[in-house]
Amino acid sequence: MFTKSLGAQDPLSPSYVVEIADAAAHKNHINLSDYNRPAPDRLENGNWFILYQHKPRYGIDQYGKRRRIYFTDDCFWIDVNDVTKVTEFVPCA
Repeated sequence: MFTKSLGAQDPLSPSYVVEIADAAAHKNHINLSDYNRPAPDRLENGNWFILYQHKPRYGIDQYGKRRRIYFTDDCFWIDVNDVTKVTEFVPCA
C-alpha cells in the first residue's frame, strides 16, 4: 500500500500554477487580455516559470506602412514556488 511521508506533497498542476500567476499579474495591475496565454514550465528545482508575452501591436511607420511596434512592457514572467506558492513578478525589460 502506498503512503505519503509526512511533509510530502504533490506538485502543483500546470493549470493551477497559471491561476496563481494570473493573480500575481493582476496584483501588479497587468491587463492579461493584452497578453497571450502562457504555458508554464517546471524548472529543475521544482519551481515554475510562467512567461507572458504581449500580443502583437501595430502602427503606421513614417512611410505609411503597417509595422509591428515593440515596447518595453512586451513581456514579463512570474516565478511560482511549488511548495509555498510564493510568486515573484519580473519584467523582461
